[in-house]
Amino acid sequence: MPLLRQYPDSAFSPWTGLRPVTPTGFPMLGRSRLDNLFVNSGHGPLGWTFAAGSGKIVADIVATSTCDLAGDENMDGAIAY
Repeated sequence: MPLLRQYPDSAFSPWTGLRPVTPTGFPMLGRSRLDNLFVNSGHGPLGWTFAAGSGKIVADIVATSTCDLAGDENMDGAIAY
């Protein structure tokens, strides 16, 4: 990138955008041990990809205490609430 050559090396600093991911690769979604705290984390690099679906799942759990996908055998281990 030619435009970057005009800046000295001292103008840059290292940065890491760490993204939490679970050992299984499935995000943690649902109710926590605290009554008023819900979790939507552990998506790793797929956070934006899964954002709408994960948000819908957690919203359903918050509103109804159930999740349509919880009994789906293809989702084994993906949802804990």
